Amino acid sequence: MAWFHLSQYYEWPAFGLAKSEVIRRLKSIEPENRSAAAILDTIHTMYASKRGGAGRWGDKSPNNSEILELIEPVFPRAQYIHALRDGVDVVHSMIENDFVESPQDAVQVWIRRVEAVDRFSEAHPGRVMKVHYEELVSNPWSCMSAVCEFLKLRWDPAWIDLLDHVSDMGDVPRWSHHAAVAQPVNKAAIGKGRAVLDDAMRRLMQPMNSLLIRHGYEAVS
Repeated sequence: MAWFHLSQYYEWPAFGLAKSEVIRRLKSIEPENRSAAAILDTIHTMYASKRGGAGRWGDKSPNNSEILELIEPVFPRAQYIHALRDGVDVVHSMIENDFVESPQDAVQVWIRRVEAVDRFSEAHPGRVMKVHYEELVSNPWSCMSAVCEFLKLRWDPAWIDLLDHVSDMGDVPRWSHHAAVAQPVNKAAIGKGRAVLDDAMRRLMQPMNSLLIRHGYEAVS
């Protein structure tokens, strides 16, 4: 079943990987060592080998927020970074980029994901580091230094200004919502959602207030 699903994936070329190469490498894993973790680790390691050979890899899909308890037994040594942004700005971004069917959906997605990470953090103390987006873009050097310390990775402040790798980041250059990746770190997106709030959205966002306050953000009045 895994071979079938992987054979149907059509974006291997975007990551510099040939489907036949991926399948061949995966089939070379000894049967007793085959697992979801082995499959993912092999694929990420193959990609890393073509991009400088990084020793560790990560996955930043926001969807992971809601399945952390499923990820945990697969990768029991994983460390987690909770990249948290003002929910008002997140809802605005989801609507603006057509990631949701309605504003109501955007509000519920943000609430559901943040609550899920909060529960996971409480159940697994010391495994999750919360990083506020606003702090990250305002003080990237000190913020990323702390992140690397948490992950036990080497930190070089010069990395903040690197942009020449963006064209090699898989399908990132294809999508308009990733346009900021090719720009220097900046604070331009802070408060974008709050700047355009109308009364209807304020009413819609009321259920977010307790979580906003819990995480240090201003409630929507």
